This record gives sequence, structure tokens and C-alpha cells, in this order.
Amino acid sequence: MKQIYYLDFIRFPTEKAHGYQIAKTFEALGKYIPVKLIFPFRKNSIITSYREYYSLNENINIEYINIFDPFENTLFKGKALTLFLYFWRLLIVAIFFFRFNRIKDSIVFYSRSFLTGILGYFGFQIFLEEHDPPEGIIKRFVYKFFLNGFKGIIAISHGVRENLSSLTNISIELIPDSSDILTSLPDRKEIRSRFCIPEYDFVCGYTGSISKAWKGVNTLLECASITPECTFLIAGGKKEELENISKQIPKNVIYLEHISRKDIISLQASCDALIIPNNPGNKNSERFTSPLKLFEYFSVKIPVIASDLESIRNIADKYVLYFKAGNAKSLSERIKDLMERRAYPDIEMAFKIALNNTWDKRAKKIINYIKGRECV
Repeated sequence: MKQIYYLDFIRFPTEKAHGYQIAKTFEALGKYIPVKLIFPFRKNSIITSYREYYSLNENINIEYINIFDPFENTLFKGKALTLFLYFWRLLIVAIFFFRFNRIKDSIVFYSRSFLTGILGYFGFQIFLEEHDPPEGIIKRFVYKFFLNGFKGIIAISHGVRENLSSLTNISIELIPDSSDILTSLPDRKEIRSRFCIPEYDFVCGYTGSISKAWKGVNTLLECASITPECTFLIAGGKKEELENISKQIPKNVIYLEHISRKDIISLQASCDALIIPNNPGNKNSERFTSPLKLFEYFSVKIPVIASDLESIRNIADKYVLYFKAGNAKSLSERIKDLMERRAYPDIEMAFKIALNNTWDKRAKKIINYIKGRECV
């Protein structure tokens, strides 16, 4: 294996978590093998460099494909826009084919999009990293066709692997998400002072997306309203997204937006408890997710309280405090159990989970898997 080319259709850099995950994965892979990221050129409101935005230590080789941006003045909306985007992505795949067909035998190709599987039918050695398999008979029928073009598949969670196993006989390797391990934690008092967080309050923190209902921020806000003895910190997303969830934000909630990746870790380390409030009733939440934030929470040695869901238990085992998913009262009770030390998770064992799932170790697992499949 000489080098890895990664193809995706996203705006890069992006404030979405998948952009950070891609950046960290390929920064780590780049230590061991040459890599190149290939994206469509799209208008971007983020003006800082991707390296600064994601707090990377190394540059990554990036190439942009010049193509029209479907999100700029599009005439399509709803289902019509969804269909249009599929054609747009397939057009990018076609451009990718003509650009790299000559060198396909000397490169391994990698993607998070099942549409790139079509390249496998034309001799490209391409691997899929799957996070969210589709549902529905027709979608899965089409998906299966593309899936069979891949040389191998990396599943982000147990649930994803089980789902894919029912569709294909292609090799599937489980490699979950990861985190960085800090050599030293930031000063808690300084961080709280800088972000105007009361120094002596018991702070329950949540960092990450707030726009998706299954992330459970509504449960967290409801819990805040019935747990006035705590301060709740929410960092990530946009304020209007938070206001769409609850028109009246409880007074004991501190909300911070536009936080850098470096500051996110610092804020996590300044909390007394960190929350994974995923709601039930969604396949991503219950089975497929491999939360980046869970590994990050473990890495800063702060007790974690999480929804009692299969996706969380598969990673966290017994090293978090569980509450009934979607139940604000249950979450409030677990917070009080932690405050009064009636229950306390084993944060050292949780830290070992983070140690075993660093970005560097993830990169080595990906490389070993691909090398093993090259011989098949």
C-alpha cells in the first residue's frame, strides 16, 4: 500500500463533527503513509485554516474538485433537493474516476460515502467507513449494489457491523471513533474564570451537536429546569438551534457557541460531570453511534452520566452512570447520586478505554486491516 486517497462531498472544514473526525483520522494516518483528502470546492464561512480550526499538529494534503455548489441558489427543495444531491455526488465520483483512473492500481481509496462503491466495479480498490446505514427496502436494495463494490468495510460501531452483516459477505472490521490523550489537563480554575463559569458550582457539561433531536439536548434542558442546584454547560452548535429546542432556556444553563476544539477539551475538563443524553427511538442513537464526545469525556477523567442505550453500553461498559434514556427525572436523580457520592463510576477504567482508542491506534488498525485485505 503506497498511499490512501479519501473522497467525500462535504464542505471542508466544517463545524460538523464528521469534519473533525475525518481530519483527525487522516492526520493520524499521515504519520504512517501518504494521504490525500479530496473534496468539492464549496463556499465556506469558516475563514481559518483547517489545521487551526481542528487544532491539528500536521498539515494534510488536500485537493479540491472544481464543481458547482448545489447549496448556492438552488431551485430544488425537500425530496427534489435530496435527489439532486445524489446526482451531484455521482457526478463528482465520475470526475474522480477520470482524474485518477490512470493511477488506481498504485493507490488505496477510502470514503464515508456508499456512492463511491461504484468505483470498485471499475477496478478501484476502495474501502468504506460506514457510520449510518440506510433503512427501507428500496434504499437498502440500492445500497447493497454499491456496497458490493468495496474491497472492505470499516464499521464505526457494533450496531453498524450487525446491520451490514445482513446485507453483504464483504469483510467488515469494527473500528470505533477515538480521542486525543492530553499530556496535562488545563487549569480548572483558569478555564472557569475565562468562560465565566462559577468556580464552586457543580457543573454538568455537554459538548457537541444540538440540532439533531436524538442527541437529547431537550432532555438535558428539561433536567436543568428540575435540578436548580446544578449549573449546566452546553458548548457547540448555534444559539438559534438551542432556542428552537426550548424557547425559555433555564437560568442555570450556560451556553457557549463557536468554541474551538482545543477549548472544548478544556471545558470538558473543567466540569464535575459530563453528560451523554441521547434520546431513544432513533437507530443512530440506539445502535449506530460511536460518540466522539464519549471518548473525549473518558480522556479527561471526569465522571460520565449517559443514556442507557446499546450504543453507549457497547463502548462504556459499566464505567459510566446510566439513566433511563429520554427521561429528565432519571437524569436528574443520577446527577444527585453523583453529587452526594451515592454512586461514582470508575474513571480510571474509563480512561483506559480512551487510552485504547486514540487516533494513532485507530490509524494503525485501519492500515493493518487494509493491508490484510490487499492480499485477498
